[in-house]
Amino acid sequence: MTRFLSFLVTLLFAGTLHAACTGPSQFHALPTADQTTLRDQAAKTAYPEGILWQVEKDGITSYILGTMHFPHPDHARTMARITPLMDRVDQVFVEITKTDELAMMRRLTTSPDLYLITEGPSLLERLGEKAWNDLKPRLQASGMPPFMAARYQPWFLGLALSAPPCVLQDIKSGLKGIDKKVMEIATAADLPLSSLDKVDTLLALLASDPIDKQVEDFRKGLAFGFDGSNNIEAMQALYFDEEIALVWEFAVFDAHAKNRATDAMPAAELDAQLATFTDRLVTARNGAWLDTLAPALSQSPAFVAVGALHLPGPDGLLLGLERRGFTVTRLPLAAE
Repeated sequence: MTRFLSFLVTLLFAGTLHAACTGPSQFHALPTADQTTLRDQAAKTAYPEGILWQVEKDGITSYILGTMHFPHPDHARTMARITPLMDRVDQVFVEITKTDELAMMRRLTTSPDLYLITEGPSLLERLGEKAWNDLKPRLQASGMPPFMAARYQPWFLGLALSAPPCVLQDIKSGLKGIDKKVMEIATAADLPLSSLDKVDTLLALLASDPIDKQVEDFRKGLAFGFDGSNNIEAMQALYFDEEIALVWEFAVFDAHAKNRATDAMPAAELDAQLATFTDRLVTARNGAWLDTLAPALSQSPAFVAVGALHLPGPDGLLLGLERRGFTVTRLPLAAE
C-alpha cells in the first residue's frame, strides 16, 4: 500500500496545534474556478457535509461523530456539544480502543518481523542514497534517529511519520485528539467501549505488501515531498467547515498536481494507487464496521466516533446505515 497516501488523509488516523500549523488554507488559496469545481464534485456524493449525525431505527436513537484525530483547540466546542449526547447512550464504538491499541503494540513487540526489516539490506540500502537524503529532513523534524528508521519496514515508518512536524510536540506532550477524549468520557461513565477494527485485521491491512513493493511506494512518496507538508491547514479548515467530502476531493486534486510537478508516476498509476487506498482503508473497513454497527444500533443506543472520511460517499457509513433501514439526520454543532 502506498505510504505517501497516509499524508493525504490525516483525518483517517487516530491528538492545540503548534504555531507552525497555522496559516492560510491551501484549498482556499486555489483559483475560484478550481474551488468551485471541487465543491461541485464533492456535492455529488452521498452525505458530503456534516460531522455530527443522529441515526434512528425502531425508536432507538444513536449518534455518529466524524472525527479529526489530531489535537485542535476547536475540539472543545465539539466536546461541549457531544457530551450531553453521550449521557443518552448505552455503549460507545471507536476505531480502536486503548486496550486494543496496547494489544496491537504488544503484538508488534512479540512479532518484530511485522514491522522491522529482519533480514537483508536495511531501508537505507534499499532506498538508495538519494532517496535517503530526501528523507533525512523529515526524520530530523520528527526526532527519529536515522539508524532506527533504517530498521523499519516502510509501512511502519510511514505511519510513524504521519503526524506533521507541527503537531508532534503537542502529541508528545500528551494533548489528545477527539477520539481519545470520547474514550475518556466513556470510561468515566462506565459505558461499554468497543473497537470497530480488529487488531489482526488492521495489522494485516497495514503490513500486507511485500517489502519490495513497500520500498517502491515509499520512494514515490518521497518524490511527493514526504516532509509532513500534507496540507494540514486545508484539512483543518475544511473539517471545521464540515465539508468532509471536499477534503478527499482536494486531496486527490493536490496529489495529481504534485504528481505532475514531480513526474513521480503516470496519472493512471496514481489513480490506481488512490483506488487501492480507498478500497483497503475506507471501503473494506466501512463494510466490516457496518456488520457490527447495524445490529448493535438496532438493539440499544450508541455513540460512534470514527474518522470523518468514513462518513460520506457511496460506501460511507451513513449511506450504509440508511440502506439498512436507519433514518439518518444531520445535527448542528451549535449547542441545542
